[in-house]
Amino acid sequence: MSICLNEKVTCPKCGFIYEHECCPSVNASTDPLLREKVISGNICVSYCPSCKVTTRLVYPCLYQDPKNNFAVYFLPRTEMRSIPSDGDISNILEVSSAKDRRLVDDYTDLIEKISIFENGLDDRAMELFKAYTALSIMSKPDATFKPDTLVFQGMGDEEHFLMLGVRDKEMHQISVPKKLYTALDEAIKGRDWGEGSDFFMVDMLWALDLLKKEGSILDKTGTRPTGELQ
Repeated sequence: MSICLNEKVTCPKCGFIYEHECCPSVNASTDPLLREKVISGNICVSYCPSCKVTTRLVYPCLYQDPKNNFAVYFLPRTEMRSIPSDGDISNILEVSSAKDRRLVDDYTDLIEKISIFENGLDDRAMELFKAYTALSIMSKPDATFKPDTLVFQGMGDEEHFLMLGVRDKEMHQISVPKKLYTALDEAIKGRDWGEGSDFFMVDMLWALDLLKKEGSILDKTGTRPTGELQ
């Protein structure tokens, strides 16, 4: 079940105070229209009825998708790496019994997590895949573009992922063969991560920490990453 509340918003331009519907909990299975608002970003946008200025609102949101068995908690600008499920979330919001529970502090990461899970992918294998791919591209002396960040955008075709490479204000779409992801997914499948019912942050830092501890993950796959700028 989704939770939507009317909150007072003060327009930053004219000072007019008006009500706007905020949704601190979204259930994508029961409220597909709310899912679309999350994906588009409109769930965080309000319009002043007085001066028509658009304001972007930032507030915590628990996104649940029982159909695909995942939940993502968006907690802006947090420095926490995990949130116990018996803490603030359970006191304020309905906690999902989803298999995969993730914590993110950036809205772009929220959208990416949704895309990853909706495509039936493992976000751990994806973060490892992104780390290997970025490191591989950056190590090429003849590379015309070396991204700091890779963002999963979707399936290019059955054999490729589409990634958005970002460096400062420059962005390029990159088509990457998915066989490395498949090998990494197989290599980590079945592991007990010891998370229990907590919400955890699985991101580039998580992937790099894991690679630092287990540098042999790629060697076990026998696969090398490649990237093609589009």
